[in-house]
Amino acid sequence: MKHQIIFIILFVFALQGIAQTNSEKARDAYKTAFEAYNKGNYQVSIDNLENAITLLGTTKVLIQDLLVKSYMGLKDYRQAKAEAEKYFALNPPQDEGYNEMLLLSGEIDKQIEILARQQQLKEADLAAWNAATAAGTLQAYKNYLAKFPQGDKVNAANIKLDEIAWSDAGKINSIESYKKYIADFPYGKYTQSAKDKIKEFADQAAYVNYRDMGDAAFNAQNWNNAITNYNSALNYKPYDSYSRDKINAAKNKIEKEKTIADYNSNIVYHENRKKHFNSVATWRYVWSVVFAGAAIGSYIILDNPDADVEDGVKVAVTGGCAVISVVALVYGVINSIDAAEQKKKANEYRDKLQKISFVPVVNPIHNYYGFSFVIRL
Repeated sequence: MKHQIIFIILFVFALQGIAQTNSEKARDAYKTAFEAYNKGNYQVSIDNLENAITLLGTTKVLIQDLLVKSYMGLKDYRQAKAEAEKYFALNPPQDEGYNEMLLLSGEIDKQIEILARQQQLKEADLAAWNAATAAGTLQAYKNYLAKFPQGDKVNAANIKLDEIAWSDAGKINSIESYKKYIADFPYGKYTQSAKDKIKEFADQAAYVNYRDMGDAAFNAQNWNNAITNYNSALNYKPYDSYSRDKINAAKNKIEKEKTIADYNSNIVYHENRKKHFNSVATWRYVWSVVFAGAAIGSYIILDNPDADVEDGVKVAVTGGCAVISVVALVYGVINSIDAAEQKKKANEYRDKLQKISFVPVVNPIHNYYGFSFVIRL
C-alpha cells in the first residue's frame, strides 16, 4: 500500500505539464481504478484506467502497471502480456515496480502456456467426443471415457452409454439382458424399468406354469384343481380372459355333474320304488287268485249234499275267501298304479338328463334285498 501511495504522488507530478482539468480528471480516474482493483473489481479498474489514458492522450508507467495487474485479476493473460509490453516500452528500469513487473511477466508467460495446453487438450477432447458421437457405439463412448476421464463430455458420454446399454437390453429382451444392464448401471436411468421387466418375465413364467397346470387338470376333468390353478394364474394376470373363461367352464362342469348325479339319483330312487310297487302288486295279484280259487273251491265242496255243513258256515267261508280275493286285487291295482307313477317320474328325470347332457342315462338293476347298481345304456 505504501508503494502505491508513492506511485500516486509521482503520477501527480507527472501530470504537471498537462492542462489542469484533464490532469485532475485523469488523477480521479486512476484513483477510482486503484480503489476498484483493491476491491477486486478488475473490470471497473480497467475501464477507469482506459479513461485516464484517453484524458492524458498517452499512457504512463503507473497506468500500465495497474492495467497489467487488473487483466491478470481477470485471468486475461494475453491482454495482460500486451499491456506488460507497453510497460516495458516506456523503458522504466529505474521504476520501483520494474522488478515486480519482470516477475509478473514471467507468470503471465507461464499462464499463457498453461492456457495453450488447456486449449489443446480441450480441442483433443472435442475431437474425441465428435468421433465417439459419429460412431455412436458403446465401445466408442467407452474409449472416450478411457482417454478423457475428466473430459468436458464425461456426463454426456455416461448418458449415451446408459441409453445404448438399455437399447441393447431391450433388443435381446431377456431376464439375463436386463440383469446385465442393472449390473452395469446400478443407478442408471432405466434401472427401475429393468427391474420391472425382470418381474414381468418372472410373472409371465409363473402365469404360464399355473395356466398349464390348470389345463392339465381341466383335461383330466379335475375341475376343483383346475379352478385353483387358474385362480393362481390370475394372481399374475388379473385380467386374463382365458383363465377366467376356464374357471367359469369348470364351475359349469361341476354344476352340471352335480345336476347329472342328482338326476341319476332320482332315477334310481323312482326305479326302486317302481320295482317295489310292482313286486307288491304281483304278490297281491297272486293272493287274489289264490283266494278266488279258495272261494270257488270252498263253495263247490261245501255245497255238496254229502257235506254236513251249515249254510252260515258255507257263506262265511266262501264269502270270506271272495272278500280277501277282491281286497288283494284292489290293492294290487293300487300298487300297479303307484308303480306306473314311479316309472313316469323316473322317465321325467331321464328326459331332463337327456336335455343337459349326452351322458348315457342310467338303468338301475335291482334285487329283492334292497340293493341296486346301475349300468350305462
